[in-house]
Amino acid sequence: MYTEPTINAEGEILNAIGKFTYLSSTLSKSVNIDDEVDTHITKASCTFRRLQEFLWARRGIRLSTKLKMYKAVILPTLLYACETWTVYERHAKKLNCFQVNCLRRLLKVTWQDNVPDTVALSQAGLPSIYTLLRRAQVRWAGHLVRMPDIRLPKRLFYGELVEGKCTQGGQKKHFKDILNVSLKSLVLTWTPGKS
Repeated sequence: MYTEPTINAEGEILNAIGKFTYLSSTLSKSVNIDDEVDTHITKASCTFRRLQEFLWARRGIRLSTKLKMYKAVILPTLLYACETWTVYERHAKKLNCFQVNCLRRLLKVTWQDNVPDTVALSQAGLPSIYTLLRRAQVRWAGHLVRMPDIRLPKRLFYGELVEGKCTQGGQKKHFKDILNVSLKSLVLTWTPGKS
């Protein structure tokens, strides 16, 4: 059960807030990435719309150039810091839906054309969001494992809670759980011990 902290700063009690943005990431007391994913989709969508008139709708610009711009501008905006996310299926679906919709607009493919998402991705020469998320997570895990033991990210990654109890029902997933799923899908193994 979450209890709001009482913070006293020079005799003044500060209000606790539910969420805030720090270093372009949304942190919330619910400890999930729902707000984070929505924020990234909104930012990427705004960026995509800003480029509509100047880039995407221009006839004189090749599709290959538009796709390079998509990879260089939209994808990094959409997936910024995704390597540290604990992604559930609902998050990946939202991100994938956004990407496929953008690519369909670039490829001038409508829903009436009955073109599957996999074909749109293949025409664009891009992997799915699921693949991009897995790659980023595995790359970050590689950095974590190679860090000196004194570094805080590594200590948090390998750390375990000394006390506390689990509530009944489905437990929230941790980064390690998602990483194990990613490694299994890539036919890799990982042992959760010190490197």
